Amino acid sequence: MYMTPIIRLIFMLLITLMLLQKVVANDLSLTEKEQQWIDNEGEINLSVAEYGWSPFAFVSKGEPAGYLVEYIDVVAKIAGVKVNWNVVNSRFEVLKAVADETDDMISHAAKVEYYEKDFDFGDVIVPRVINAYTRKASILELNSFDDLKGMKIASPRAYQVTNLLKKNYPDLIIIDCENIEDGLSKVSSGEADILFADNAVASHAIHSALLTNIKILPTFNDINQYFKPVHIIYSKKSPKELMTVFEKARAKLDIETVRTLQQKWLLNRPVVQSIKLTKEEQNWLNDAPVIRTQNLPDFPPFDFTEKGKPSGYSVDLLLLLGQKTGLTFEFIQGKSWSEYKQLVEDRSIDILHLASKSPDRERYLDYTSSYFTGSPNLLYGKSSHDYINDSSQVEDKVIAVIRDSIEQRFLSQKHPELNLLSIDSTRQGLNAVLRGDADYFLCYPSVCDTYIVQHFLSRVEPRGYLGIKGIEKNKQAYIAVRSDWPELTSILNKAILSVTPSEEKELKEKWFDNIRSDKLAIETLTEEEENWLVNNSRLTFSSPKAAPPYAFLDEKGEMGGLGSDLTEMFGQEYGIDSIYIKYPTWRETYQALVVGEIDFLPLISVSEERKKEILYSDPVMHINHAIFSNTRAPYFNNISELKGFRVGIIKGSTLGNTLRRDHPYLDFVTYNSTDDVLRALSEGQIDALIDNPHIVNYKLNTLGLKNVSPSAETDYSFEIAYAIHPSKPELVTLFNKFIHRFDRSKLELLMQKWNNVKVVNRTDWKQAVLWSILFALILILFASLILAQNRKKTVKVLALNGKHLRNAQRVANVGSWELDAKGQISQISEQAGIILGLAPNIVLSHADYQTMINIDDLASSKECWQAALKTGLYSHEHRIIVNNKEKWISEIAELSFDPEGNFKRAAGIIQDITEQKIAELQVIQNEQELRELTAKLLNVQEEERRRVARELHDDLSQRLAVLSINVGTLEIDESFKTVKQKLSDVKQGIISVATDIHGLSRRLHPSILDDLGLVDALKSEITSYVDREMIAVNFSASSQQINVDKDSALSIFRITQESLRNIAKYSEASKVQVSLSIINQQLILQIVDDGIGFDVQQAMKSPGLGLQSMTERARLIGAKLNIESDSTGTTVEIQLPIEE
Repeated sequence: MYMTPIIRLIFMLLITLMLLQKVVANDLSLTEKEQQWIDNEGEINLSVAEYGWSPFAFVSKGEPAGYLVEYIDVVAKIAGVKVNWNVVNSRFEVLKAVADETDDMISHAAKVEYYEKDFDFGDVIVPRVINAYTRKASILELNSFDDLKGMKIASPRAYQVTNLLKKNYPDLIIIDCENIEDGLSKVSSGEADILFADNAVASHAIHSALLTNIKILPTFNDINQYFKPVHIIYSKKSPKELMTVFEKARAKLDIETVRTLQQKWLLNRPVVQSIKLTKEEQNWLNDAPVIRTQNLPDFPPFDFTEKGKPSGYSVDLLLLLGQKTGLTFEFIQGKSWSEYKQLVEDRSIDILHLASKSPDRERYLDYTSSYFTGSPNLLYGKSSHDYINDSSQVEDKVIAVIRDSIEQRFLSQKHPELNLLSIDSTRQGLNAVLRGDADYFLCYPSVCDTYIVQHFLSRVEPRGYLGIKGIEKNKQAYIAVRSDWPELTSILNKAILSVTPSEEKELKEKWFDNIRSDKLAIETLTEEEENWLVNNSRLTFSSPKAAPPYAFLDEKGEMGGLGSDLTEMFGQEYGIDSIYIKYPTWRETYQALVVGEIDFLPLISVSEERKKEILYSDPVMHINHAIFSNTRAPYFNNISELKGFRVGIIKGSTLGNTLRRDHPYLDFVTYNSTDDVLRALSEGQIDALIDNPHIVNYKLNTLGLKNVSPSAETDYSFEIAYAIHPSKPELVTLFNKFIHRFDRSKLELLMQKWNNVKVVNRTDWKQAVLWSILFALILILFASLILAQNRKKTVKVLALNGKHLRNAQRVANVGSWELDAKGQISQISEQAGIILGLAPNIVLSHADYQTMINIDDLASSKECWQAALKTGLYSHEHRIIVNNKEKWISEIAELSFDPEGNFKRAAGIIQDITEQKIAELQVIQNEQELRELTAKLLNVQEEERRRVARELHDDLSQRLAVLSINVGTLEIDESFKTVKQKLSDVKQGIISVATDIHGLSRRLHPSILDDLGLVDALKSEITSYVDREMIAVNFSASSQQINVDKDSALSIFRITQESLRNIAKYSEASKVQVSLSIINQQLILQIVDDGIGFDVQQAMKSPGLGLQSMTERARLIGAKLNIESDSTGTTVEIQLPIEE
């Protein structure tokens, strides 16, 4: 009886709901058929493609998401119908679901002919705001389709716009892509030049993929017409009432709801639920230790060290996850990526953030869901390097790549033709490019772009991509967790999913949207920069002798100009002592920088040709050439107004040649120097001059010309900057920081200072002569007194010193000589004459002496002398022919020059080193004979081993096998039942002996090496070693087939065999890693154990037979053997050069 009221209540609620539904229906003004459709069916089926149309309709964490998804859900609620969402792989499957009548409608489509046959169109749901997207460095102006000729246009292959553009404009170059994000990645990498897309879609993709080098341009009307408004489309196979009900419900949707959805999806990201842990996860979390992970030194903006503290997007994300879960993270510093990977494999650290998935890591790591998706790697190089879009373009280039990264492993295995340089950090990679050790650095764009900005690097930028599919995918970053902690993987995964849109936005704005180059970064030094300054506190530089007001030498031979002031300030700022080195000409000055004799040149003009040889800082000044005219002549506003007037240019100048090429209609008059052309302009011989305003103003002031003034700036410009030798890329960063923090107004004041300097060389000759005469009289009087008192004593001392010198030269077999400016040997000592076989008082020229030099040594002697004419120091060893006999001599000389840099004299010594050289050559010959004898002994040893092994295998092993068979026959003989057990024991003993003989045969000579090659031979030996010694050995090879000659393969095998034998005897190791790989035409064998180690230096002083054998075998095949050992283990490495 108590159930009756409850049933009544339920019945009343149902009636109420029905009435409410009627009210809604009446609100929508539904027809009877429409209401019947809602009552009888009332469901709609739609699909969303996994890589859909973000942020409108796409799949997030396995569920439909986006503006249109929530919009349709809200409309369906108003209509009183249910929406069933399905997830499919592609747009094609969305269309197929409608064709198969599985789905009723599609959330979005443009109103084009393609859809009109099978679909009805609802009202517009999304207006189109179309923009063009290109690289920031591009200079484009879009007014019509003609401006797109020759450009590569990225466009999604499934879009109708793509098909229409191909049909209507067949001359356009269309690059097919999967979706908008893929197209933007192609633009970012240079594979495409431009992409046209909806603003909301492209902005979402740029933010998601962390593309930092994309800029937005307005489009033109003709292209906009191809992007039709977007509608909801309804299948014509579905009931008509579906469309009419849904469209009526859309009309009832209030504007505030639409704005809320737009605010959420078109400006922000969706919110994810908070963390809900299972009981097992909570228990694990309660007892969780501190989670250890890596902190790389320089992988900004994700993971780097700033003033000793972990910094970056991934670091902050982990700290945020820690706040959400209660986990504590410890960041381990000071290692390379390769070392961190080994540490997590050994369980010395617990997780790797910023990790990529690879099959070999999945053996010991589990992965969370991806916490960001970024664009593919690009090639970074100097701005002067070729642009790359295919790997075939870099087969003769060197590519730097992070050691043990996914990219390095993939390229080493799949593309051995590429010349890879393994490096350990972003800094090393970019510096390798700047130094010239590598041509390109394969780098993730956000990392390199951030590092370049934060460290003020110049002239290095993205220069293309490899075009290899295996590494051209968008980058996915995961947290990799040790596989024995599945609970931690699950906890971190849930924490990642719980990160809210505002939290994610805050992280990205901090680390990506605002790449930091703020005042703090400019005014502070990194730890690497401070260490570099400690080791490079003295630098050498030079400058042009006559390039005022930037650089010149004054009448005292001292450096002046803006460059001098800035260099002095730079030295004071960073505690650097810059030593000025003078060269006779500008050509020699610049060449000294190219070859590394000096470290930098201040304030030289930037050119594309020079960029191929040297590094530049950021520009110190950007200067436009100006038109100058006589104050009594016409005033010119631009170059075109100079037609019909005489224009002065300087003979052979770059600007003069450019003006002749660009303006052949002008009347040019050529002069030898700036002084000449300015005097001509002042005197009215010409009407105008186009030149550098700083240099002209300086010259006008110096020459005292008052009637020449500037008329107007031109579009011709250039930059001046510091030029740095490629071996010191760190200096680029320091100069750039100095330049960026330098006050522009102070720079103008310095320039004004040098423009106002008027160099006047005047001398008061009357006073100078009087003082000179007085000084000369005093000097003569003083000298006369000294000479009178000490002449005899001086003569005695000189005679005694001369005797001592002659005796010393005779004992040491050393002579001395002097050479004058005319090439005559003006002085030659007694012992030098004896060494050269010259009679006393014979005059000898430098040319005569060169005829005595052995013809094979003459070229190197001349080359050394030419170098000495630049450096001032001559040192050379060569042979001479004296009285038909050959002598070895050593010469050292110091050269001196006049103020103009011309050779003046040289003073040197000559030493007979014939006996020393004979002894050296004998030692070399003895060493060669010893090597040949050692090689013969090893060959004889191997041949004997091979013979013994063959006899053991072919004779004794076969005979023992026959004997074992015969004993086995006796076992089954009934007459031997009483001794059956003994026969069985004998048989087992024979088998054991046969096995030992087989093993001994293999150790004496590995026949598998001859039959199957080095890799299989090593595998077989390691398998036998593991069974015999019970020590775990992991073997890896970069290729199954490694082709080396027979002797090299045998030596590699024997060295491996001896290393493993030593590990078993002495190391107490539990694990060994043996790897064989080919990198940069080097076969590298590496054997690493975790044993107790040993003192390598002590062991090599008196090596045992094993170490001696390894060393000698490596030397005989031309390989380099390196052994490193400490308390954590030992590493043996062999590097053998091989041909391609």
